[in-house]
Amino acid sequence: MSEQQAQGADAAIDLNNELKTRREKLAALREQGVAFPNDFRRDPYL
Repeated sequence: MSEQQAQGADAAIDLNNELKTRREKLAALREQGVAFPNDFRRDPYL
């Protein structure tokens, strides 16, 4: 029983570390700005 609890605790720690890493990467991407901006204006000319 204690082995299952230990495995569950390890899995929770791994998940927390993975989520932390993802949040850090997301923050870094957001700091870089929009990679593919879509702010151009259309005009009636070709």
